[in-house]
Amino acid sequence: MSITRDDQIRVRKLLQTKVGFLPLELIETIFDIAEYWVLEFTSNEKEVSECNINLLYLCSQPIGHFEVMKVIVETCSHDQGWASGVGSYTWSEIGIMTRNDDEKLRIPLYYNNRADASDQERTFEFQKHDQLIKGLDHGDRIAIWVRAMYPGWCHTISYARIKVYCR
Repeated sequence: MSITRDDQIRVRKLLQTKVGFLPLELIETIFDIAEYWVLEFTSNEKEVSECNINLLYLCSQPIGHFEVMKVIVETCSHDQGWASGVGSYTWSEIGIMTRNDDEKLRIPLYYNNRADASDQERTFEFQKHDQLIKGLDHGDRIAIWVRAMYPGWCHTISYARIKVYCR
């Protein structure tokens, strides 16, 4: 279920006027416990398969004046399916882009399983106390980069989705 800003306003007004005149602080607490937050959804469903890549694959919409409570990131990707040695050199990063397209934060999100060509679906959840959310300012965007180091290492990504929940 996707909650809009209008839904929140309507329910807040109902609770303030029709259900015993609840104070705004209590209504906000109820919204937080129920996670009754507005969802901003961004996705890229275009498959990309590249070697030696450093690609900005997806950016969320700019963060508005509302407090970000939670971010959920979903991805589906894999390594090239063969390798010698140890370790994986295909991964994705998550970070923050400013309104001027400067990188404010960029950290590893995951590494693909080495030499495994099967799709790996992943879900990551960030709460308001996490570095990613604490670093967000008005106008910033959450970004996902697709990475592969070295010409022989290929990273295939099928999709990425960013869900931003705001109070």
